[in-house]
Amino acid sequence: MTALTNTQIDELNYDAAKKEVYANGHKGTWIANATGSTLRSLLKGEITAIDAATTTLSALATKSGGAPAPAPAPSLDGMFGAAIGAAVDSRLKGVNDRLDDIAGRLGSTPTDVEDKLTKLANQLITYRDTACNDVRELKDAVSSALSLGGAAAAKIIAPILGVSTTATSDPVNRALEFYCSPGRSLKPVLIKGGPGSGKTFGAREHGKSFDLCVEIGVYPETQSSDLVGWPSPTEPWIDGPLTDAFRAAANGLNVLLIIDEIYRATSAARQCLLTPLAPAVIDGKSFYRLRTGRPVADPTTGTSTSEIILAPKEKLAIVATTNVGGKFDISPADPAEKDRFKPIHVEVQEAKLRSIVEAYMTAKGFTGTADPIIMFWKACKVLAADNFIELCPTTRILAEAVSYSIDQEDIPNRILDMGMHIWVAETLDGLPEPEQCKRVVDALKAAFPGFKPEPTGDPAIDAVILTTEPPF
Repeated sequence: MTALTNTQIDELNYDAAKKEVYANGHKGTWIANATGSTLRSLLKGEITAIDAATTTLSALATKSGGAPAPAPAPSLDGMFGAAIGAAVDSRLKGVNDRLDDIAGRLGSTPTDVEDKLTKLANQLITYRDTACNDVRELKDAVSSALSLGGAAAAKIIAPILGVSTTATSDPVNRALEFYCSPGRSLKPVLIKGGPGSGKTFGAREHGKSFDLCVEIGVYPETQSSDLVGWPSPTEPWIDGPLTDAFRAAANGLNVLLIIDEIYRATSAARQCLLTPLAPAVIDGKSFYRLRTGRPVADPTTGTSTSEIILAPKEKLAIVATTNVGGKFDISPADPAEKDRFKPIHVEVQEAKLRSIVEAYMTAKGFTGTADPIIMFWKACKVLAADNFIELCPTTRILAEAVSYSIDQEDIPNRILDMGMHIWVAETLDGLPEPEQCKRVVDALKAAFPGFKPEPTGDPAIDAVILTTEPPF
């Protein structure tokens, strides 16, 4: 409980109120979205943590355009309330039974024992009211509800409990949930796969259940200072994204750090990313250590030294991504680097591609199915496997083609316009290989009956696609 008076709490600005809430042991993604008045009411004891979380996430769901979330009281009477009752009441019942048994054996309970038993019972009741991140039965109950479709209350409250709302049948989701869950991170995960296979998208979706998600995009030109931080003409020190993540985790937030295309970095930059990920055990607890280079005063000697940030391992989850294959500008990992990560390979599968494309079509208001796009993708997979084209279309390009289409009839033209230069090889003159262009157009015409290509604006491509005859 905060030591501040109500008057002092009322004087807190938004950032100070949020910091005080974290300092008082409250957890959950809802805190970052709560209003200042909600945070101050919680600090003054006017509302419980459950009330604050439910009110905040209910307002967030309504603001995002989703169905209005249930009011706090009804939500506790529904499926989520039943889960709380089943999980915590069973514990209270067991304790109460034991209290009765002790009282019966003592005959007349001495005052000091009675006081201790009363205090214990009150702590358990408080534990129920604040609704417990660590009640395994409660998490199982909410997970079961979600697997059956769930109720709005369960879906809204699940991130607070660290329960994922994603399908656990996907191997990538399973790895992320097991190794990189908020507040109980075990080991960094490396997602490997081709471009557009959903590596970064999946990591970002997973990051929604954390207090903070920090993303680093790595390039061959990336320097260590770009990641850790640097002094500027106006500021003695500016934190880089890597330091941002470590500092937030050291301050008690549940942080997901996404390192996109990690193996495109130079050796020096990679060491900056990977060396801090060797856990150190201090007083029986595991920490990731980052030496930032920022000068700070040593409290013992008073001399300047380089700052070291200790981020609790369970608070800092790390997900890295990399392309695979000889066509990509990546440096292979050495054994020490491989040891840092739990690798997981992601592939584009029909069901996943279909669900993503259909979501984009729904967002555009298109009423057709994703069948023609899936048919085109399957045909291109065969062409790529037989080396008749360079690359198979990625999920990203197909989804963007839908997003940029004027109407459903425009989809194949957008696919052609956006992907042809990627999927076909080049001649010695640097022009698109004509035979491969024809095969892509034939696949589109087979998937989209009646499709007539429109000019792309690239003369070399248009010279081929505008004279291609329909397949037999």
